[in-house]
Amino acid sequence: MLSHERLRAYLAESPHNCVVLTDYLALEVARAKHLASHLKILADFPKQLIPLRPTEHNRTVVGTLDEIRTGFVDWLRVGNKGKAFTLVESAKSGDAEAISELAKIQLEAEIKHRELTTMTSTLPELFRLVTATYSSNDLRELRQTMGDGSAGSMSPSLQQQLTTNISSAAVSLFQQHWGTQPLMSQLINLFIYRFAVAANIWLLRMISLGGPLPSLETLRNDTFDVNFATYATYFDGILSDDRRLLFTYLNAKEWISRAETFDPIMHGPMEAKLIAEGRIGGIPILVPEKPRSK
Repeated sequence: MLSHERLRAYLAESPHNCVVLTDYLALEVARAKHLASHLKILADFPKQLIPLRPTEHNRTVVGTLDEIRTGFVDWLRVGNKGKAFTLVESAKSGDAEAISELAKIQLEAEIKHRELTTMTSTLPELFRLVTATYSSNDLRELRQTMGDGSAGSMSPSLQQQLTTNISSAAVSLFQQHWGTQPLMSQLINLFIYRFAVAANIWLLRMISLGGPLPSLETLRNDTFDVNFATYATYFDGILSDDRRLLFTYLNAKEWISRAETFDPIMHGPMEAKLIAEGRIGGIPILVPEKPRSK
């Protein structure tokens, strides 16, 4: 999608149309064989690029939705072409140092990619454990309707189990990355919680498809999609033709919007999540929310 004319048309339509660049997107671009072609359109609109800080940092940002969006942004790089663009331009001119530096970046990206692929080796067991949490009736409903349905059209039983699984995943991830649990008043806007929502929507769709799991490489790509979908819930959407990615994003966005309609316990640790159970009804480009009028 980075080299697609739809992206150029979107950016050319208005100077207020911007693209959010995540670290996972940067990793994918760095591995591309034809790096210059992937950066060409973005290089033509440097002032409309909004690079984000690494996901490791963004998992820790707290506050209101606007404060978290602001905290995600790498403000020192906003409006600048950045190192990659400069290196590509110099390399095209035959600069040996730039060519060497690009080769180093691509090697590092390839190593990181292999590490992430190795990490997905735990997904089959996770898939089995999550599948076991759903009743036979839930599984039957999933395999009959989930492929083209939405989270909002689930039966109450399936909604409640999905809510429980999201809460359990969030508790585990907060403990892993924070070493503690957030207040319920913080929860809905936090990256880790939204990632837990997107991941469980993705897992639900995988369960609905039945059959054997795809290869580790495909699963690795899917984990990137979950990351993209999570970030997209903070902005205006994703410019992509990938139906699986769009399914995860749209249902995660819907789930989060429904979660915002009820008022959970406003104080205390996230273990109070049980109060909320059952009460929730019903290469991609991120598009940032358009500026609000003053």
